Amino acid sequence: MYGNEDGTVPATFQILYMIGWKPSPTQNKPLERGSAKHSLKNRLEDEGSASTPKSK
Repeated sequence: MYGNEDGTVPATFQILYMIGWKPSPTQNKPLERGSAKHSLKNRLEDEGSASTPKSK
């Protein structure tokens, strides 16, 4: 009825992938704001100065 003469059947498939989770009471919690021991800003500045050639 819907097949081709050679016996094949044209078809289109849609595949949906999903992932999820429910947080657990034992899951690690984020640290308080301002509790970092190192500054990301300073680290990025250090990286930039190390990779950028200094002009004379």
